[in-house]
Amino acid sequence: MNARSTRTPYSAPTLVGVACILSIMAGPLISACDSSGSNGGESSDVLIPLEEGNQWTADVSGEFSGTASAEVVSGSEVSLTLLRDGNSMETILTVSQQSDGLLLESVSDVEETDIIFLKYPAEVGDTYQHTDENGNTFEVEVSRTSTSVPAGDYSGCLEYEIRELDGGDLRSIVTIKPGVGPVRVSSFGNRYTLTSTNVDG
Repeated sequence: MNARSTRTPYSAPTLVGVACILSIMAGPLISACDSSGSNGGESSDVLIPLEEGNQWTADVSGEFSGTASAEVVSGSEVSLTLLRDGNSMETILTVSQQSDGLLLESVSDVEETDIIFLKYPAEVGDTYQHTDENGNTFEVEVSRTSTSVPAGDYSGCLEYEIRELDGGDLRSIVTIKPGVGPVRVSSFGNRYTLTSTNVDG
């Protein structure tokens, strides 16, 4: 089976991690995202704060409709749970800081390992490529956007558009407020929208 044409770059639990817990990354990074309603104009030194006890909850709509929650259980591990139709699917997201961004890896009993790389700091117009463990290469373009979700209004957020390099198909859009984490993720007809977090940013 051709993994390039059949395997999504990011699984549901991984996206949950990216979307609601991505406010979870460790290590100081320099960013530029205004936080509407908080310290407008100040830049955050972290893309995702990975402090134990940080939590994110998101509504999930699409094929995996339900509720997603994420909690930092250690400085590099985040517990992700997707609740759907009374059943829960859990996985652990590990995060490692690279000199130019964050590498997220998801491993569960029922899924292959997924790897996501988010460049940070990043500027509007930045474009880079990332190859996953299966040899699939994706091109990522960075832009800025503002969005309103149940958790609040966020301006100046970084938006990562991820496309498969060979076909150019849009695979995922990850919107992150540095210092808080992912606030919205769209991938293959699924949408993750941040509903609450204990991270102030």
